[in-house]
Amino acid sequence: MRPGTARAARVREEGARRASSCEPESDTAFCQRLEKNCDEVANLDNCGERRTVACGACQTPRTCGGGGVRNVCGGGDPARCGDGHRDGAEACDGSELGASSCQSLGFRSGLLRCTGTCQLDSSGCTGAPSSCGDGVLATTEACEGFELRGKSCQSEGFYSGRLVCSSSCRLDTSGCTGRCGDGQVNGPETCDDGRTTGVTGAAPRPVW
Repeated sequence: MRPGTARAARVREEGARRASSCEPESDTAFCQRLEKNCDEVANLDNCGERRTVACGACQTPRTCGGGGVRNVCGGGDPARCGDGHRDGAEACDGSELGASSCQSLGFRSGLLRCTGTCQLDSSGCTGAPSSCGDGVLATTEACEGFELRGKSCQSEGFYSGRLVCSSSCRLDTSGCTGRCGDGQVNGPETCDDGRTTGVTGAAPRPVW
C-alpha cells in the first residue's frame, strides 16, 4: 500500500471512530446552531453527518426567507408588539426576552416575563437588585468590600502596595506604589525617564 493511501485510510478510520462516539444533537439544537427557524434545512450536524431537519414555520405576515435570509422568517408588515418577535425598540415580545434575565437585571433568581406592551416585567424576580455596598459582588461591579476578583497592585501594573475597593465599588490603586513611567527608578527597573534608551541623569558618552 502506498504511504499516501495508508494515510488516507487512517484518516477515514479516525473519522469513523469519532463519529461512532459522537452523540447527535437534537433537531431543535441543529436549527438553533445554524440560526434557522423555518422550512427544511440540509446541513452537517455536530457529528459531521448530513441531515435534513424541519426547522419550523413562520407566523403571518412573515414568510420563510422574506427578509432576504434563507430559512429565516422575515418580511411582512412592520414590526408590531405582540407578533412574537422582538424587533425595533421592543425590550421583549412574548417569550422572546433576548439576553435578559432576572440575573442580568441584578436579581438573585426568578422568572422574567414580558408585558403586553413589550416591556420587561421583573415582578417574578426574587432578591433585591444588587447595589454597591451590600456585600454581594454583582456582575456590574469591579469589586465589593474585600472581594477584588483576584486583582492586586501587581495585576494593575504596580510593583507593590495594597489594592482596595472604593465606596463606589471601583478598584482603588492609591495604595499601590512603583510602576514603569512614574519617573522613579524602582522595582526591577534600571531606568525610568520616559525614554526608551539611556539612563536617568546620565549624559551620553562621546564616541571617539
